[in-house]
Amino acid sequence: MDPVRPFQAEIGSWTEGRIVVGHNPFLERLTAVLMTGVEDPPILIFQRGGMACLELLDDSWRLLWTAFPEQPLPQQS
Repeated sequence: MDPVRPFQAEIGSWTEGRIVVGHNPFLERLTAVLMTGVEDPPILIFQRGGMACLELLDDSWRLLWTAFPEQPLPQQS
């Protein structure tokens, strides 16, 4: 239940990629605030063991991919 805004400020000072590991509801609130500027409502619902890759591009965050247990793998052609 930690506030996400202090962590959001810290992320802004990073100069290279990082992996953030955590629990809900923190990760859902962090993802929402990074992508929309507000913590609620969540824009991505994390399942246990789930991952999401976000990228900061031109001062805005975008979702690149997600991976969750039992998520079907993309079909190869």
